[in-house]
Amino acid sequence: MATKNTDDGSASFVNDFDFGDEDTDLFGEVDVVFDLAPRWVEAHSQKAREKVYEPQFRDKASFVAGVLNIILATFVFSKYPEWYPTLHTIKLFTLIPLRWVLYKRDRNHYFLLDFCYFANVAVFLYLHFMPTNHTLFLICFAWANGPLLVAIPTWRNSLVFHSIDKITSLFIHISPALCLYCLRWFTPDSPIYNVCDNNSSSECSSDFFSLSVLPLAPYLVWQFLYFLKVEILSHEKVSARGYTTSLNYMLASGGMIGRWANKAKSRLGKVVIFMGLQFVYTMLTLLPMSLFFHNMLAHTIWLFSMLVWSIVQGANFYMEVFSARYLDQLEKRRQEANSKRK
Repeated sequence: MATKNTDDGSASFVNDFDFGDEDTDLFGEVDVVFDLAPRWVEAHSQKAREKVYEPQFRDKASFVAGVLNIILATFVFSKYPEWYPTLHTIKLFTLIPLRWVLYKRDRNHYFLLDFCYFANVAVFLYLHFMPTNHTLFLICFAWANGPLLVAIPTWRNSLVFHSIDKITSLFIHISPALCLYCLRWFTPDSPIYNVCDNNSSSECSSDFFSLSVLPLAPYLVWQFLYFLKVEILSHEKVSARGYTTSLNYMLASGGMIGRWANKAKSRLGKVVIFMGLQFVYTMLTLLPMSLFFHNMLAHTIWLFSMLVWSIVQGANFYMEVFSARYLDQLEKRRQEANSKRK
């Protein structure tokens, strides 16, 4: 939905890891350490050996910022939930412009036209320009807790602290839900935000239509605008300049959606199938929204499960991908040590 993942689970924009000064032996007896490395990790090192990774300060800074972000977000979420919308907005205006610069450089900026960014804009408009619009709150609540959260496992979002790309992808999919969770359950009687349609928190309720059907109308508006921009107005420019779009990426990825869309012979047929599957996906993810709006426990479990998923994916990255590259560095040091002995 927002970022590309390679087959090894790493984001395409994460290129390097810092293991210290290559002229300094930080590992002691490299031969012993490497020989004791688990064989299951060594099996993953083949892909890592295809590319040499040079250390960069960016990785260190991103890791520190990522950890501090989790600490700050947890503190604000639990202690001052009324300030979480402000924190969300600050991060929005920090990460999204940076992503545009990085994606523009790599010709991937058309990903920023995807629905997740459209939904983030809607949440921003509600928070700062239309906080009394109860209908907009319900639409944003449904989008944030439906298609955006489900996009975390769909796009394999992962909590990888040193990767600004992965942190941004996780942010755009989970932070709106955290923000609206605070409004719904911690500050439902806020004088600023119309969460309960001007009713008290004890009378806060909505219906299935408002939470699961109505949000599909503006979603269809986005689909039309996206089709108009990407497939009609800018189609020739996208093709000539080699820009990557969600459709092009999914068609080439070999995933389920790509396989279904590729059954069509014409470009229009592929687009129709792709958009149709997108609509079905969105419709299905909106079905349980009434439950989450009325039941704090169910909403908490749902939100927590998506967060845990991202943590597990982050653990997989560090254990399988990062460790393979780590072993690659160890092997390089062992070869250097052996050459010096000779």
